[in-house]
Amino acid sequence: MNSQCWMTNATKNGKAVRLFTQTTDEMVALDLACPPYGSLIATARISASVKRLPEHDHFDLAWGAFFVHMRYSKNYTTLDISISRVDAVPDSKHINSVGGEVVSSGNNFICNIWEEPDKA
Repeated sequence: MNSQCWMTNATKNGKAVRLFTQTTDEMVALDLACPPYGSLIATARISASVKRLPEHDHFDLAWGAFFVHMRYSKNYTTLDISISRVDAVPDSKHINSVGGEVVSSGNNFICNIWEEPDKA
């Protein structure tokens, strides 16, 4: 299974933080099966100015996850998302889960989000 980890810098309550997420081929397939309003990939591609291809799926899933997390968490002021690949997500417990379709048993979230203070 192809697994990729991602990181972006953000500002939360005026302080620099780093956000992380992880994507897998299974997560991409689940997201692409969602209706457009529940798809993180579709969210990312709405803002893309170029045609996106399947090889961009993991990047777009991560971008969509970061965007949705920051947009609906009121403490973030950064929405200009620049992401990069990293070796791993933090060992700590994730702070949020995003994406997926609401079903009768609750939310089937696709991506977890981790946060760490920016040490730079």
